[in-house]
Amino acid sequence: MPSERGLASPAIRPQSGGRPRLDTLTGLRAVAALAVFAVHVIARLEGAPAEAWSYVAAAGGMGVTFFFALSGFVLTWAHRDGDEALPFWRRRFARIYPAYFVALLGGLLVTVASHSRTGVSSVQSYDDVGDLLGPFVAQLTLTQSWVPDDRYFFSLNGVGWSLSCEAFFYACFPALILWLARASRRTRLATQMGAVALLAGLALLVEFDAFPGAGWLQGTAPITTILPFILGITIALDVTEGRWSRISFRWSVAAVGVVYLACCAWPSTFVIAAIPIIPFLALLAAGSWRHLRGESSVFSTPTFVWLGEVSYCFYLVHQLVIRCMGVFGGTDSWFGAAAQILVSLALSLLAAWLLHVLVEKPFERRLRGSSRARPPVTVDPEPSPA
Repeated sequence: MPSERGLASPAIRPQSGGRPRLDTLTGLRAVAALAVFAVHVIARLEGAPAEAWSYVAAAGGMGVTFFFALSGFVLTWAHRDGDEALPFWRRRFARIYPAYFVALLGGLLVTVASHSRTGVSSVQSYDDVGDLLGPFVAQLTLTQSWVPDDRYFFSLNGVGWSLSCEAFFYACFPALILWLARASRRTRLATQMGAVALLAGLALLVEFDAFPGAGWLQGTAPITTILPFILGITIALDVTEGRWSRISFRWSVAAVGVVYLACCAWPSTFVIAAIPIIPFLALLAAGSWRHLRGESSVFSTPTFVWLGEVSYCFYLVHQLVIRCMGVFGGTDSWFGAAAQILVSLALSLLAAWLLHVLVEKPFERRLRGSSRARPPVTVDPEPSPA
């Protein structure tokens, strides 16, 4: 991964209150969450509206890669020397599991209630209620993505598959940060280049249908989806050492936008991670430097920051809302398409806000326990991909 050290960019040292807040990245998280919503809502459209919408939404799944990279970046940004594994894992559990559990129960309820309803179930359909036991246990224990079967990782609340991946990332993070923080610049550069090459290689395997399960290995398996997470760690370490400071934030945003639209128009297996990963990493670095310099952006405004703060809950509930909208069937009219999209978005935001204020935040406070104050970083690395 190429990098550039700013001549007037000294290493960023943690202060007594921790490293600076990164509201810009919080706002970017909101944009990625909306991209994920956009690709899922296609299921409610038909005909010309579905075709037109796909040109601006079909690549929304690349938000998975962005969130995995963001997760590694922010966990590294918040990390301090002396942080121990057990308190870290407890904080992560408190942060993600309560809202995840409630959404899982919601997915179970929607799945059972929508049994045999066309347009609501898809992968969640089943012949007997006993067929849901295995997937439910797997999702309850956050192990569903280790099973190469979409009846497990896409059942019930299907978006939870990325939480299964994140749980694995969290388990590995204490060892990864210890190794990468102590590694030489050459070793870290080799790690970055190797990870990008592996992402391209995985895309090739799927492109040529090399073996059964290649798609699961590329897009869902925790052992390979950890690559963007590792890259996020390395970029955060580079930024704290003063590198990547000359990357333009505006040009990074433009590059991501061009790549996104190009991938919508010409989809391939490279869209998931191989193509967007480098622009995403540049955007994370440029966004953090922009905020460190005190330069505001539209993504650091209160609206985007609020959207970013509820984006984890938005991710957890949005597909359930879209599935429930399936009771009205699909639509091939432009008015119906606009109504489906706007109503699904509004209901998803409302449900996300309720889950955020009633479950996510209060249970996080209760479960974290007593620990030394954490750095005031507003971006909390939760996945909002699909």
